[in-house]
Amino acid sequence: MEEICSNFRFMPDRINVFLVIVSFALAIALPFELFLFSYAVLGPLHYLTQLHWLREKSFFIGEDGNRMAWAAVAMIIPLSVYALITTLKIPVAAPLISLLKSTGVLIPIAFLLAFFWVVSRKKMRDTTAIAIVVLSFAFYHFLPGYAYIVIALLPTLVHVYLFTLLFVFYGARKSSSAAGMSNAVMLLIVPFALVVLPDSWVITAATAQTDLFSDGDTFGLQALLYRMLGGEQPFEFASPLVIKIQAFIAFAYTYHYLNWFSKTGVIGWTKGLTRGRVATVSMLWIVAVATYWVNFQMGVTLLFFLSLLHVVLEFPLNAVVIKGLINKT
Repeated sequence: MEEICSNFRFMPDRINVFLVIVSFALAIALPFELFLFSYAVLGPLHYLTQLHWLREKSFFIGEDGNRMAWAAVAMIIPLSVYALITTLKIPVAAPLISLLKSTGVLIPIAFLLAFFWVVSRKKMRDTTAIAIVVLSFAFYHFLPGYAYIVIALLPTLVHVYLFTLLFVFYGARKSSSAAGMSNAVMLLIVPFALVVLPDSWVITAATAQTDLFSDGDTFGLQALLYRMLGGEQPFEFASPLVIKIQAFIAFAYTYHYLNWFSKTGVIGWTKGLTRGRVATVSMLWIVAVATYWVNFQMGVTLLFFLSLLHVVLEFPLNAVVIKGLINKT
């Protein structure tokens, strides 16, 4: 009986090894289509269920959780308005557009505040918070390129790939799971595997779906990584480097979502879902998917708020994991 329980406990790790392989294979074969499907179908369900679970856990900061949640809502509203204005091409004064866009600097501020909230002593929080805010705005003003990279990557690839990798590694070490550690190693080598992958394996993956990636504000991540990796100009979606970048993005998002859905028994995120809440989540998810189906860009814009909200409200949990990894090194 003990052996059966032990095998059941490690089963999610073994499943996730399989999910890494499947996600990687699909990302190579269908880098654009896989991302579109994962982002539009799996994404909204992930946001809704994880937000419910985080709320049940008081956002991992105790009694101050609800106040942090409302602060996150207030922080994200200006960016959501900016996304809506740019998508609908609403004529707005340039200074207002610039002001709304500049609120993106609050994202790294929120992460740093969450990190120090978790790892520091209470008496240090006020002075630390002031220093973080001042330094962040200074970086944003004097190092716009650096600030843009941080703002663009933190809620996207850092969230779906790096933090997922840390979660997997933390869980594997905590449970002493060989399968979990193998899962972490496989996750780690994926970007390197894409680098050495022959161009001929991905060059045929360019499809008509790439026209959905032409909006620089909505899908500028590919272009940003292309420039960071020294890609030749002009930027072309059909180039092998861009397709490899897109394959990595598709893999990271797909596995991030699948990893969440595979861990229902491990972290128990379904326990607080009553029938009424399941009905509400299901209805909102159907509306979100339908919006994507009618107009993908509008779906991205309308769900931008929910997506970014779940990223920001997960920052304290990210900090808890980082703290746990540091304390055991």
